[in-house]
Amino acid sequence: MRFLSILVSLLAVVPAYGQDGIDPSSDSVVAELSARSNISKPELHQLLSDCSQNQMSMNICMFYEFVKADLDLKTVVRERRENLGTSCAAALDRRQATWEAMRDRACNVSADREAKGGSMRPMAFSSCRAVATEARTKRLERVTRCDEIPKQ
Repeated sequence: MRFLSILVSLLAVVPAYGQDGIDPSSDSVVAELSARSNISKPELHQLLSDCSQNQMSMNICMFYEFVKADLDLKTVVRERRENLGTSCAAALDRRQATWEAMRDRACNVSADREAKGGSMRPMAFSSCRAVATEARTKRLERVTRCDEIPKQ
């Protein structure tokens, strides 16, 4: 049952996920994924080419989705810092760091509950972080004033 709930959430987050894999056309995401995972770009392209080939490829494909979402979030944070000015930068940075720590704690708990340390745990953890990060990005895109910066 837990596997099914992870798989359903995974399919909702990653529409390109599956037998065809992920088209790693964005070299910046693959480069960042390689840096974060210590897996070579050629090996990543192999793993991303068929996300259903084994658990490792499923884990890496979901990690790819998280890295992509994380890079998008960093872009939006950078834009907010520029648009809101230096007076808001410290508050934005502090709230963002707090949010990231809370996200990671919550996703650790969720992944442990779903996969209990099994080989699916990295996929569950990345899935949770990708979903939360995408939601945070959408929320920050709407911020136009300092007092609108979400605390969580």
